[in-house]
Amino acid sequence: MTDEPRAMPGPFSGLSVKLIATIIFVILAVEVVIYLPSLGNFRAAWLRDRLHIGVVAARVIDVVPDVMNIPKMVTENLLNSAGATAIVYRRGGRSQLIALDNAPMPREAVTADLRDQNPMSEVMGALDTLTAGGNRTLRIVGNADGDDGTEVEVLMPEAPLRAEMLVYSRNIAAISLIIAALTAIVIFVLLRLILVVPIRRVTANIVAY
Repeated sequence: MTDEPRAMPGPFSGLSVKLIATIIFVILAVEVVIYLPSLGNFRAAWLRDRLHIGVVAARVIDVVPDVMNIPKMVTENLLNSAGATAIVYRRGGRSQLIALDNAPMPREAVTADLRDQNPMSEVMGALDTLTAGGNRTLRIVGNADGDDGTEVEVLMPEAPLRAEMLVYSRNIAAISLIIAALTAIVIFVLLRLILVVPIRRVTANIVAY
């Protein structure tokens, strides 16, 4: 009784599937490592943009002797452009406030101090916003144009920031999956052409001999 020759494994055998899965896993792991600092930087840039609008509002306050004389339409436009409910300006022991009429009192607030930022704090702040943000009030604190004597504080809902971070995260996830899939396919094809096909040819010749 002669033994029938074993059939050669197909291009998508168990080993091939494991190889593709491993490549995709490694690429996605690298993407996660890159994603976290990128998300932290996205949040920090978003906060700086809102603080900059607060600085503009502070400059308007600074040139007006009596903040009560500022037209209501001007203050509302400044606040709406920043998405803020209130902006506080402090300089030389003097504090000024502009706020939307009938603005609700914040139930829960979280402070983002842009005067003391580093990559680790940016990542931790981004993760905190994603996991716990949504119904809180965001308190953005910073200095105007690098002047340590001028402090600006912007109060606003955290929900818009979290919504934009979720969109950013979904885009990054989609791009990462596409890159991982394309890279895995290219590497698989190259390995198959360079290693698997020649080895199978040699094996088939040996079996035939």
